[in-house]
Amino acid sequence: PQKEGESDFSAFENRYLPFFKTAWENNVSLCLLLSPHVMPGWVSKTYPEVKAKNASGFLGYEIMHPKMIEILKSYLRTVIPRIKSSPYASVIHSICLTNEPVYSSCTPENPYSRTLFTRYFTEKYGTIERFNQIARQNFKNVEALLDAVSNNPAARFEFYTFVRKVFTDWHRMQAEEIRALWPEVPLHSKIMVFG
Repeated sequence: PQKEGESDFSAFENRYLPFFKTAWENNVSLCLLLSPHVMPGWVSKTYPEVKAKNASGFLGYEIMHPKMIEILKSYLRTVIPRIKSSPYASVIHSICLTNEPVYSSCTPENPYSRTLFTRYFTEKYGTIERFNQIARQNFKNVEALLDAVSNNPAARFEFYTFVRKVFTDWHRMQAEEIRALWPEVPLHSKIMVFG
């Protein structure tokens, strides 16, 4: 689609549906990758606040930004029923939520990550004093903890525990959206050996 709210199924009808048919005729099952890491160009033009760089400098988008969650849910609510209702939906062995996913844009330097981490930290510990007591640290505030992630094991552990939780929650959100529409389809993610 060229803009928000548009659905263009021409690629599905002209490219994927014939592929599904060929697979069906040859008794071949397909694993369908949803590719939520790829977004149309209009997204970052319309919502520049969703842009995020990873550690390698690759410009992507912040997966946990509320606008990106809204767009991803809309995508799933549009594409899943279309696939499920196709005459060859039975060729779908499973849906792959993500291919070798990493959440490398979530860094202690990323302002959006810092905001999310602060919220997570406050819900988990309440105060920096509570964390300091448990972890035997002496941070003045959450900002000081975030600034110490690269050289303090306790800060690093807490931050990357947060990153994994957020990334898990993002995958869970996708799974819940899909299962609400197509409960019986198997779901998975192709993992990376690092990240």
